[in-house]
Amino acid sequence: MEDKKNYLVGITGITGSGKTTVSNILRDYGYTVLDIDDFSRKIIREEKIIAYKLKKIIKKEILYKGNIDYKKVGNIFDKYPHLENQFEEWFQIFLGNKIKEEILLLKNDKIIYFFDIPFLYKKGIHNLFDYIWIIESKKDYCFQRIKLRNNYSDEKIINLIENSNLGKNINEKNITIIKNNSTIYELKSQIKNGIENLLKNIKLEGEKSFVKEIKTKQKK
Repeated sequence: MEDKKNYLVGITGITGSGKTTVSNILRDYGYTVLDIDDFSRKIIREEKIIAYKLKKIIKKEILYKGNIDYKKVGNIFDKYPHLENQFEEWFQIFLGNKIKEEILLLKNDKIIYFFDIPFLYKKGIHNLFDYIWIIESKKDYCFQRIKLRNNYSDEKIINLIENSNLGKNINEKNITIIKNNSTIYELKSQIKNGIENLLKNIKLEGEKSFVKEIKTKQKK
C-alpha cells in the first residue's frame, strides 16, 4: 500500500454558522486547526496584486501611506455590494491557489490537519481534502452571531450569508454535517462523533497504527 500523507479535513459552512467554535473545540481536544482567515489577512498584507485588483474594481485610489486603506475600501463595499462580490469572486480563487501551495509544503507527519476555511467551494480546492465537515446553522442564528461579533449593517450581513451559501448539489461521500442549532454540549457530542467516524474511515484505509497513535494522544 502506498504510504498515506497527512489527512486533511476542511471545516466550512455559511458565515456565522459556528466554524470558529468548532475549531476551538477541536483545539481543546488536541488537534491542529489551521485558521484560513489568519492566512488570508497575511496574503492581503503581502501580495501587491491585491491592491492592484481592488483599485481596478473600485476605480479609485485605495492606498494611504503605501498601504491599503481598509476603512475606505469597507465603506465603498458597504455602499456598492456588487463591487465587493466582484472582488470576492476573484479573491477566493486567488486565495485557494495560495492555500494549495501551503498544503503542498506540509511535512509528511501523518497527522490530521483541520482547516477552518470559509468559502471552501468558491476557492475551488475542496478536492484537496480527504474529508469535509460542513457546519450548518439556521440563518437567523447566523445573522445574530454576525451582528454581535461584527456589528455590521443588516444589508451587509444578509449579503455575507447569501454569498457564503454552499449550494444544494454538494453530495460527496466524504462529507460530515454538524448542526449548530442547540447547546454547546450537543455541538461537542457531534464533534466527538465526527472524530470517531473520521478515525474509523482512516482505519478502513489501512492506517491502523496511525489511528492507534491518534487515540493515544486523545487520552493524554
